[in-house]
Amino acid sequence: MKTVRQSRGKYVQLGLFVSTFVFIGVAALILTHAANTAFSKEAEAGTLQTPAKPIADARASGGSAVQFGAVVVGSKGITVSGNNFLKDGAAFTPHGFNMVGVLAPPGCSANSAAKMHFGTAEFITARDKWHANTLRFQVSQSGLAGSSSATYISSIQIGVAQAHAVGLVVVLSMQDQSLGCGPAHPLPNAETVTAWNNLAPAFKNDPYTIFELFNEPNNATGAADWAQWLSGGSTPEPNLGSTSVGHQQLVNTIRGLGAKNVILADGAGKAEVLTGIPILSDSLNPDQIGYVVHPYYFQISTSQLDSRFAYLAATKPMLATEWNYLAADCGGVKETDAPGFLTYMKNKNIGILGHALDTAIGNAIIADWNYNPTDCSSSIKGSGIPFLSYSTSFPATPTNPL
Repeated sequence: MKTVRQSRGKYVQLGLFVSTFVFIGVAALILTHAANTAFSKEAEAGTLQTPAKPIADARASGGSAVQFGAVVVGSKGITVSGNNFLKDGAAFTPHGFNMVGVLAPPGCSANSAAKMHFGTAEFITARDKWHANTLRFQVSQSGLAGSSSATYISSIQIGVAQAHAVGLVVVLSMQDQSLGCGPAHPLPNAETVTAWNNLAPAFKNDPYTIFELFNEPNNATGAADWAQWLSGGSTPEPNLGSTSVGHQQLVNTIRGLGAKNVILADGAGKAEVLTGIPILSDSLNPDQIGYVVHPYYFQISTSQLDSRFAYLAATKPMLATEWNYLAADCGGVKETDAPGFLTYMKNKNIGILGHALDTAIGNAIIADWNYNPTDCSSSIKGSGIPFLSYSTSFPATPTNPL
């Protein structure tokens, strides 16, 4: 009996040891995945139940994978996962407004009314009245590359801080057009690189600020045109006599400065078309790059919208950083098609930033400086009513600071 009891005691001790070892191993596995970005595994076939869900993943042979558990991102802010934007690890669809209030650098007199209204009160109205969660600040390439760049960057920092303080994400979009007192180069050039070298360090530790590489590149969509968009050069677009710099070099410049912010790249033809766009490489893994469309030409079939840009949303995050129709379009096909188009974009998970909160007042989306919507059935016509309906179809934006 004594011998048997001793043997049983040893078996019990061994069992406890094995159980403890297994428990520690399982706990370590759980903690490992909890501390890192959510993991996914390729699946050949089958059905899924919560908490597993299918996601787009270009690394999988079939283009999709299975994500297990909640999405967890190691750091706060805006990030990219597959074809989605995330905010603090949760799915996020940017929507709100484009703005020009901080576009004019020192020495540039453009946008005086927008500059006067720019600030916290305006941002709160966009958030509360229009449910905006994102504002796009256009910033001047020439101003950022010029001798007064430090002063100009300080004014941009003040605006971004004010937006974050009321819970809003910010996109900084490099602009070389007339409202920023630029000559409107069709493609980026050496000045664009200088501008990002000056701007990116000021926001590289701000994960709620997104970098849009270059507003509305105006290249065509042939193979040689896209090659120039990607890698630069002097042809086929002469670029006002200034050799173009490729979008890949802009990405490399920003990452070389230590900035891990999400980056956005605009399509061709002033961001209207993405058909054939080269996919940019990112030193970050997974890559933190999304793509931009300006769908002003939207009065076409959904199949045409798919082929012009929306096809890419199946694999990459996309954002329309400008959209509207004007007073002159009231009574025409744009007014008729707008509600269906806005629904289409929401179903495609392509957020929209209306153009604009602080310019084209009384002619596009905003009727007056009380930020009421324009209405084709009123004396102040435009696309305000359908855009307000789209915007407020999203939940109210939380008011807590970022």
